[in-house]
Amino acid sequence: MQKKILMLLGVFIIGLSGCGGKRKSVTRDRGTDVAAAIDMPLASDAHPKVSFFDQDLGEFENIETFVLDDETSVPGQAAVALQDAQQDNQKDTLVVYFDYDSTKVRKDQQKQLAAVKEQVNKWVQKGCKVVFKGHSCKWHGTKDYNMALSNQRAGELAQVCLNDDTVEQAKIFGVGNEELVALDSSFEGQAPNRRVEVYALGA
Repeated sequence: MQKKILMLLGVFIIGLSGCGGKRKSVTRDRGTDVAAAIDMPLASDAHPKVSFFDQDLGEFENIETFVLDDETSVPGQAAVALQDAQQDNQKDTLVVYFDYDSTKVRKDQQKQLAAVKEQVNKWVQKGCKVVFKGHSCKWHGTKDYNMALSNQRAGELAQVCLNDDTVEQAKIFGVGNEELVALDSSFEGQAPNRRVEVYALGA
């Protein structure tokens, strides 16, 4: 009888140890629950991605220093200061005239062209920014055509006056026939408008 009781107690103890194993698995489940309870950062909480343009925005902070066209508006005193600076720069403006509907310098401009090249070289040596501003007449052609022609004239003159090492010191652009100096509508009267103006910033 006692042997049976001892056997029953042994089975009971083994059963308890089995239940203990199950409780261990419950402990693991609790660990999972604890991990799940930890606050994980959401995508919306993360720092926003910074674009390439945002990172390099500082490079453009002084862009208005070299913007010369009238389409750029700067409010208040800044606009007045910018306009005054442009007028001061253009006091020493050099002009080269071109053939009609062409990017070729007029034959009678060769002496002037040599003088322009010499002056541009001096400005470059000083570290100045040199502006080549092209123009066209209103004798014929669309607005877009004359804008392209004025750009090409400015580019051609810059190519004559600069080299690969100094071209980065140039600002080259055209304004078409938006800034006429001669209002005579005849072919000859429009000749002064077929030009490129050259001047330096910070000279």
